Amino acid sequence: MTNIREELDRLAGAARTPSPDPALWDRGRRLRRNDRLATSAATLVVVLFVGGLISLSLAPSLVGSSQVAAPASGPAPDGAIPSRIDEVPQHVRSGTESLAIGRVSVAFGSTAGTVLVSATDGSYHRVTLPDGRNATMRLSPDGQRLAYVYTTPSGEEPSTTTAGVAIIDLSNGKIDQVPTVTSSGATVDVAS
Repeated sequence: MTNIREELDRLAGAARTPSPDPALWDRGRRLRRNDRLATSAATLVVVLFVGGLISLSLAPSLVGSSQVAAPASGPAPDGAIPSRIDEVPQHVRSGTESLAIGRVSVAFGSTAGTVLVSATDGSYHRVTLPDGRNATMRLSPDGQRLAYVYTTPSGEEPSTTTAGVAIIDLSNGKIDQVPTVTSSGATVDVAS
């Protein structure tokens, strides 16, 4: 029996020690790192999905009555938008006012002419647009400028008519007119 043990010891001493290739170790490290990243990403997606579902289910209960938008009941420093457009009051129908009104929340044409609603207090202002058509006008998003289509007949012939877009600065009433003409100088009538 000692012969077998001695022979096995001799064989074990003579055998080469295994040494794995360094590239094999690098590949194993990369695979382990990629596995950890994939597991972390999958966990994050699940957490975000569950959190999103919970927030969607709680969203209606988080909105209180203080979040509801409503028209201003008095002067509003950031602007007032009327809850409805009433018939233009009689005192507004009779007179025309300066174009220097300040910020405006609504502009529309009516039987009373062009009517602007002040953004600060909701008051109505009837204005006369120089050579303007009441139907084609647009208010800037900040309520500071009003653009409208103008037509000024300069003579008896249609070729002498000027037309274009006028822009009113409502803070000072100043009007800038931009004529619309073709390359040959003919007037272009703006419809909308």
